[in-house]
Amino acid sequence: MAKVYPRNEAELVSSHNDLKPENVLFDGERVWLVDWEASFLNDRYADLSVVANFIVTTEAEEEAYLRSYFGKAAGDYRLARFYLMRQVLHMFYAMVFVLIGWSGKPI
Repeated sequence: MAKVYPRNEAELVSSHNDLKPENVLFDGERVWLVDWEASFLNDRYADLSVVANFIVTTEAEEEAYLRSYFGKAAGDYRLARFYLMRQVLHMFYAMVFVLIGWSGKPI
């Protein structure tokens, strides 16, 4: 993974690291992110991918989502990093749910 998705310390950003619908509030004017106890510097694509996995369902939505974040077209490099992080998160959440559901006994 590290060979195809290098970690660049200079590009780390403040990340929530626990984004889920109940941690995003909207008061009619502003969006508020709450519950920051799991926050630390992280790859920007981690939080972007968590949110996208809840709301982005098409390539057009993906382009609009990333354009909104970056202020311009994402380009191939950013699209590739975004894609890889979304796949990592799919695997991570699959393992979390398997472990939550595992009783330790054969089915």
